[in-house]
Amino acid sequence: MKKIGLVTMFAGFAALVSCGGSSTIGGYNSGNPTDPVGSSCPTNTLCMRASIFQPTSVTVAKGVTVSFQNNSNVDHNIVFDSPPAGVTDIGPISSGTQTRVFNTAGTFALHCTIHAGMNANVVVQ
Repeated sequence: MKKIGLVTMFAGFAALVSCGGSSTIGGYNSGNPTDPVGSSCPTNTLCMRASIFQPTSVTVAKGVTVSFQNNSNVDHNIVFDSPPAGVTDIGPISSGTQTRVFNTAGTFALHCTIHAGMNANVVVQ
């Protein structure tokens, strides 16, 4: 009888774990990223992966446009710790590209408030 109970419990757990699909946490899409971490990111672009930025830092000259690309099908946002003049945060996006022009030299830290620990920098020279 114990064996049947254990087998049933493991089968139920395996079925639960193997179920894919997208889920919503706090109103944001959190499931099934489609772009692998190893895929390349265009020049002057921070790519949003399932729970990281790739690369974690991008260096550009003043006046250059930086792209923030999300192909992960997971909602992300971009919040600057101390944004330079003329640069605003980016609201939740699950796909597509947003751009910002950086006209002020400095290092500008940013993060995704949806995913703790998802941080990056834009370095403007």
